[in-house]
Amino acid sequence: MNEPVITVGQSRSGTSLLIKIFINHGFVTGQERARGLYENHESLAVHGVVHTPNPDPAVIREAFFSSIPKGSRGVLKSMINKHDLYLRAFPDALWIFSIRDAEAVCESLWRKGRTHLHPKSMMGHAVARNKEIIEAAGDSTIVQMSRLMVGDYSSLERAMSERGLVMDADAVRSAINPKLWTCQ
Repeated sequence: MNEPVITVGQSRSGTSLLIKIFINHGFVTGQERARGLYENHESLAVHGVVHTPNPDPAVIREAFFSSIPKGSRGVLKSMINKHDLYLRAFPDALWIFSIRDAEAVCESLWRKGRTHLHPKSMMGHAVARNKEIIEAAGDSTIVQMSRLMVGDYSSLERAMSERGLVMDADAVRSAINPKLWTCQ
C-alpha cells in the first residue's frame, strides 16, 4: 500500500494550496469537498473520523485507503494540533511541513471571519504554532509558503526531493493564484 503524503501546518498557512499542488502532481485525496476561494481538497472520509470524539487512528487509516483508488498515491492535510493523531494512523507517511508568516496567518484568519479577535491579539498563538511545526519537522525542510507564492519553489523542491518525489514547476505554477493569496 502506498503511504500518503501528509501536509502539516496551521490554519490559513497554505496547506490547502499544498494539497492542490500534490493533486496537480497526480495524487488523490479521496472524496473531496470544496469551500472558499481555494478549493479545500480534503478527504471527506478522513475529515468525518478525525472530528469525532476520541478518533481511532486505525479507523482514520481505513477511511482514507478505502476512499482512494487502489494503487493511487494519496495526499492528506493535517493541522499541527492533529499531527500526533495522523502520525499514529500513518506512521510511514511522507510528511511535508509548511510555515506562513504568523502575522499573515492572523490577518487571514481575521479577514476570513474565522475569529472575532484582532490579529495582534492572536500573534502569540500563531508564533507558538509555527514553533510546533518546526519542532515536528525536525531536520526536514519546511516549505516557506510566502516564498512559494512569489515564485521561489526551492523549499518545496527540497522537501519533495527529501521524500523521493520530483517537483514539476508547471504543476506548482498552475496551482498558485497569487491574487487569491493576498485577499485571503
